[in-house]
Amino acid sequence: MDVSSGCRTPIRHVNFSNGWTRTCPRGCATTPLVHERFTRYKAEAIAARNERNEAHAREAKARELLRIAKRKAKKTKLALRTAEDKVYKYRLALFFSWTMVGIYFVFFTAFGGHGHTRLCLP
Repeated sequence: MDVSSGCRTPIRHVNFSNGWTRTCPRGCATTPLVHERFTRYKAEAIAARNERNEAHAREAKARELLRIAKRKAKKTKLALRTAEDKVYKYRLALFFSWTMVGIYFVFFTAFGGHGHTRLCLP
């Protein structure tokens, strides 16, 4: 027996003509280690796949939120443009109305009220 390898069974040579079998040629000492390693790799692969799926879900949610935000921004921009147009029209109407009041006041004072009687208070 070869004690330095850590196996309880002696090292047997693998016959390559028979192909690989599922048993470890060194015996039971290395089989749990290999099984543990493959189990760990499998768990890591599952965790990576789950993480990738969660990342895809987060990305899809972020894209949906971005689409909603763009739509709201477009609606807000349209509402702002409409409000600015209304403000412009109201200012223009205010300017013309005060201009007409001013013109009326100038003509009223210049021509003496167009023949209307003036009220004289004692």
